[in-house]
Amino acid sequence: MYLSLGMIPLVCGLAYEFKQLSQSWTKTFNALAWAQLGSLLCFSPGRSEHDYILGMHISSWPFVFCIFFIIMGIVMYNKQLVYKLGEGITMLQSLSFIYWMLDLKIFTNSNYFLITLGSLGLIASFFSLFHSYTYTILNKTNRLLLSLWSSVIMIIFAVDNIYHVYNYSHINLSEDTDIILMNMAQYFLLGVSAIHIVRNILMITDFIPGRDTFFNKQYFEEVRELKKLHISRYSASQINILQSIIISAFTIIFFGLNFYFHFVPRNFLIWSLFFLLPFALILLNPPTQSTDDLEPLEQPVAADLQSVAATEHRDL
Repeated sequence: MYLSLGMIPLVCGLAYEFKQLSQSWTKTFNALAWAQLGSLLCFSPGRSEHDYILGMHISSWPFVFCIFFIIMGIVMYNKQLVYKLGEGITMLQSLSFIYWMLDLKIFTNSNYFLITLGSLGLIASFFSLFHSYTYTILNKTNRLLLSLWSSVIMIIFAVDNIYHVYNYSHINLSEDTDIILMNMAQYFLLGVSAIHIVRNILMITDFIPGRDTFFNKQYFEEVRELKKLHISRYSASQINILQSIIISAFTIIFFGLNFYFHFVPRNFLIWSLFFLLPFALILLNPPTQSTDDLEPLEQPVAADLQSVAATEHRDL
């Protein structure tokens, strides 16, 4: 048993994202130290463990360490992890989802269950795109549905990404440099997105009643608060239709080229888009710009872009 080299960029990604949340390298290093201590204590010899197999513990340690670190991030920065959403973000997520389905060839599959799920996802994607290409009012119901759809998309992408990283992206130093760098980048992006993946899962699974709250009064109160959380995180501002069309055109070309030429794995392309998007928004619309001097139609667009850019890359 051995310690995978992929754990190094994975932990770096986790540390990078924790720093974005805490805005402090000191807090990040303290969290790393506590996570390491907690994970090592988990592997201390037990009373019933007569033969302590060091190799088995070493190979399992990174996963326990990551779990400790993710839990600390969620507990300490739970509010910051409820990132702001807008029509622009869900539009890109929906376009990514359509590309993901085409790349998987879901609709040419003989599995009717997958075809049914894909069809439901396609309907939800068109619902999101409809709002991006029209000025349909974003009432509370629409914002709730779009927020839920965003969480579902990110969970789907997370499962696909984890599957590919751990099955096809092993880091072997004897391989070509470009392959090594590609695999390291995939582990890094997985680390960056890990805390947000867990938070998105909780945003959906919290709707499932527990054993002590099985459709009782407490359950419905918790669901009501969760719905408010979903609605409040989705901006009522609407993106300019021309902007939507231009961004969609570039995104479709971006995905289309990779679909035909297979430059990089789909999971890497999708998560790279989500990771780089906020930096592009900052360049296109610096946070220091005031929206007071803009025309009424431009104000919602600038506000939506700035709210995303201000969270840096927390829209993962």
